[in-house]
Amino acid sequence: MDIYSVNLVDGYNLPLLIDGYGCNRAGGCATDVNTVCPAALSVKSSSGWTVGCNSGCLGYNTDEECCRGAYASPEKCPMTDTMKIFKNACPGAFTYAYDNSTVLTCLRPVSYTVQFC
Repeated sequence: MDIYSVNLVDGYNLPLLIDGYGCNRAGGCATDVNTVCPAALSVKSSSGWTVGCNSGCLGYNTDEECCRGAYASPEKCPMTDTMKIFKNACPGAFTYAYDNSTVLTCLRPVSYTVQFC
């Protein structure tokens, strides 16, 4: 059995899809999240272009965004507005600490194609 996910918990920098032949669905994010990244989370190049997007946890470092402290369980860590930006752009990616619905499982070992979009 293979288990994998494309993870945006710490942030994002490029579109990526992983297709496991023989699995039910592909995982990843074909959307350029940099185009919808909040300014406070944007990582800029020396020329001012957005080249990455920090997660809310990395950017704001709050217990709510990081699902820690009083928010350290699936029941107590609902999606924040920042998490929703990532999830809406990348429904096939793991976007916050308790986003377990996007962990992909293949019942047998398979071949994978990794696409940088």
